[in-house]
Amino acid sequence: MPAGPAEARGFDMQGQYHRVPVAQIRFAYRTAIYPTDLVFTEGVFHLKPGDPEALAGQRQENHEYRMRTQPKGNSVGSVFVNPSGDHAGRLVEAAGMKGFRVGKAVISDKHANWILNEGGATAADIEGLIRAIQARVRERFGVELKAEVRIIGEARG
Repeated sequence: MPAGPAEARGFDMQGQYHRVPVAQIRFAYRTAIYPTDLVFTEGVFHLKPGDPEALAGQRQENHEYRMRTQPKGNSVGSVFVNPSGDHAGRLVEAAGMKGFRVGKAVISDKHANWILNEGGATAADIEGLIRAIQARVRERFGVELKAEVRIIGEARG
């Protein structure tokens, strides 16, 4: 029997700790809408037992897919929401930005919708690279890329 309800836990901008039951969270593709503006630090999940061999096979299949499609290294993951009818990575690549860098932040050569930290990238480097990508794609294609990462805190130079 599970110890308690599945939930997300984290802190609001004032540092107050919150527990949000999963029933209060609306999930959709790359989206979770929850009642409080939180930075989540924990999650409680209820898992069902399964066949160990089948689970190991699925895990291996998922791992191989990630290795083929996602860059290795420190990253923020997927940076931009795909615009309707297109892919952000395709637009960034078509704008000639693979490998473009600001400081120690660089656009991945493997997937152009990923920014990598080559070691020592600052928040300002990453934010500057995001703005440079948005400007170039807007200039070349008239598309406004919306970041799917959230930047918390003061704006950086």
